[in-house]
Parts: sequence; structure tokens; C-alpha cells
Amino acid sequence: MIFVDTDVLIDVQRQYPPAIAWLESLGMKTPLAISGFSLFELMDGAENRLQMQRIKKMFEPFPLFWPTSGDYRRAVKTFAMARLSHGSSIADILIGETAVGLGVPIFTFNEKHLSIVPRLEIEKPYSRI
Repeated sequence: MIFVDTDVLIDVQRQYPPAIAWLESLGMKTPLAISGFSLFELMDGAENRLQMQRIKKMFEPFPLFWPTSGDYRRAVKTFAMARLSHGSSIADILIGETAVGLGVPIFTFNEKHLSIVPRLEIEKPYSRI
């Protein structure tokens, strides 16, 4: 499973060529998964109904993962450490802790806000120019 953070999904939504090439390189062999909070973040950026519908339709095929109660407990501790020092949002920490709970790396460029999550493996999926 490839667990993708919001910033990468935004690149895909905007049809950023390196993001599209990376996504196509995965093919059907590796399932892409996202946090429910990432979908909320994308929807929060919609400026009208058409954009909202496009977002929902574009990401509907991907499985959504939500934090477990253990992920939430870890997130409270992590958020208490990270909010003031790293500027991490609640969503950042919940997304990161969900990846930890799933035992998978997160594909993101958001190292600043996610590097504080203990045991989270961060991978950059492609080069940004």
C-alpha cells in the first residue's frame, strides 16, 4: 500500500507532471491509499460545488483510512510536542499517526510538520522542480 499525504494529492489534482508520472508508474500493482483527513483537507479547498464534485469523484476509488483509538492516543502526545515547535496541524499529526498505526511509510514533501511523529517513515515520491 502507498499511503499518500495531502500535498501529493494536491499535485495530482493539479495535474503536476511529475506527480502524474509517479502515479502512472505505480500502475495497478500497488494500491494507493489516503487518510480521510486528507480528503477533508482537499474538500476544504474547494471554492464551489463543481470543484467539490471533482474532488470527490477523483479520489473516490482510493481506500480511506481513519485513525484507530491507539493512533488518537499517540496523536495527542505528539500534538502536544509538535504544535508549538513545528507548527504541525491536528490533521498533520492524525495523518502521520495513521500511517504509523498502519505500519507504512507516508509519501509526502511535508517533512517539517510530519518529522516530529515518532516512528513515521517519510518518503518523497518524486522530485519537485
